[in-house]
Amino acid sequence: MDEWYDNAANGFQRPNWAPPRKWFPPIWRVNYFLIGLAASRKAAVGGLPSIAWAHYALNMCWAPLFFHYRKLRAAFVLNVGLVVTLVAALPSFAEANAALLLAPYLGWLAFATALSLQIARLNPAGVLTKPSTGAWRAACDSKGVVSWYDFGVRL
Repeated sequence: MDEWYDNAANGFQRPNWAPPRKWFPPIWRVNYFLIGLAASRKAAVGGLPSIAWAHYALNMCWAPLFFHYRKLRAAFVLNVGLVVTLVAALPSFAEANAALLLAPYLGWLAFATALSLQIARLNPAGVLTKPSTGAWRAACDSKGVVSWYDFGVRL
């Protein structure tokens, strides 16, 4: 996560119920493991539906939108889209007895959506500092935050 997320000196506010930053890596690692397991089960019985691919594409857009571009309201809207696309995809995963594997992820998305909404409400002017080139990637890598880098993707 970029330094602005933990820095109240720049005017950024988080709700008092926001989880500590150190919770994010293990939560996402468990979620991605379960997502991968569910996707492999579904793929084995007929392939992944288009809505699952759309959900994955939206998921890959959220972190840059929130942490790099600092578009807090847009990130909230994207969170809503993630919940909607996951709920739409669940019946197809149920066919492969894999829908329950996605329950923790759906719970996390619901929580993250509420958190994202509250962050956008607490920071109506957005984040006041401008992103520094490379700071987002460097912060993700150096602080152990789940990023695309954790899964071998290089941008």
